[in-house]
Amino acid sequence: MRKRKYRRGGHILSLDQLAQQEFVYWWNKIEPRGWFLSWELRVAYHAIGPNWCIYYAIKNEEEKENEKNA
Repeated sequence: MRKRKYRRGGHILSLDQLAQQEFVYWWNKIEPRGWFLSWELRVAYHAIGPNWCIYYAIKNEEEKENEKNA
């Protein structure tokens, strides 16, 4: 079974934080920057915050080590 490169982090709380991410978790699925940058501002506004559905995607440390050794 293949290990995931990212794990879900905490909620994204602002549009600035969202715009700085390469990947995010939308509910339980990883999504790339191009996917969420194409949103209308209203969709992004309603997705961010502590009670909503968009989270940081945090790169797993083990994957970082494998990339360095490759």
